[in-house]
Amino acid sequence: MKNRRNYYRILNVQPDAPSEVIRSSYRTMMQRMGMHPDLGGDQHTAAILNEAYATLMNAANRAAYDKVNLEADWAVHTRSSKQAEAPGGQAGTRRVVQCVFCAYRFPDVPLAPAPSACANCCSPLGPPAAMQNEDADRRAVMRLPRNLHLHFYTHWPQPDAQSGRAVDVSPAGMRFQCATSLAEGQVVKIDSPMLSAIARIRGSEKRDHLWEVGSQFVSVSFARVRGSFIEYRA
Repeated sequence: MKNRRNYYRILNVQPDAPSEVIRSSYRTMMQRMGMHPDLGGDQHTAAILNEAYATLMNAANRAAYDKVNLEADWAVHTRSSKQAEAPGGQAGTRRVVQCVFCAYRFPDVPLAPAPSACANCCSPLGPPAAMQNEDADRRAVMRLPRNLHLHFYTHWPQPDAQSGRAVDVSPAGMRFQCATSLAEGQVVKIDSPMLSAIARIRGSEKRDHLWEVGSQFVSVSFARVRGSFIEYRA
């Protein structure tokens, strides 16, 4: 299957979203978020939104699109190849690597080494560091405050990224401020001098004229690993 756009991600809706939700999200992006060309939006971005909307609002077109493109989970996953496996289960084993953000799918590749970044949107593919949370009421890793400027994307391609400022960052996620309301469960791509990540929005709250957004990393790559979050004191 050739790589295709994920219309659900483009319109910021779930794959089982009813037509009313798709229509509402489309109108919000075009009008309230100013993506319509008459409101200063980019022509190319508007064309992609129109393409996604026209497909998902037509029952027959949506069914055909889902049959070809829709996966139960867009996350990076593994499966066994149909090729015969040698004893030990090594020969013929392949990874199906797919970007969580733009849904770009790599051709079948060996289990190791796996690609570290998406060939389409350059998002990192590596998961966050595994953390054990022994106390559900406490964070496993304390967040460290950061005054870090960042850019984020809500869909791909998106010619002009939106700007934000990180409030705090941890290996598991970040809080940041921006001028745009982001929906819980929405997946965004974040780029900054400190890190590049795909993150899932966990909630947002309006504070003064800005939105403060909490997010959890789905995949992340830090520019500096050693010493970023751990401080030793005598």
